[in-house]
Amino acid sequence: MAAAPPEQGPFFTADDVDGAPGFACATAADATFWRVYRLPDGYDGPSDPFDAIDPDVLHDATLAEMRWIAPRVE
Repeated sequence: MAAAPPEQGPFFTADDVDGAPGFACATAADATFWRVYRLPDGYDGPSDPFDAIDPDVLHDATLAEMRWIAPRVE
């Protein structure tokens, strides 16, 4: 997570990554680009809500996927 540009991650939410705890970050709740991180193997602390995740563990999270969500056409 430390490699993500700060301007691309002010919005965070807990997320599931292939059945493992993780989180996603984006510029806003309605953003079209999300980085999704998986918490380290063996982490057994709280994972939801995002604020409950141990801050020290966040820096050990691994980038698992990037999601681009197409904007809605109105």
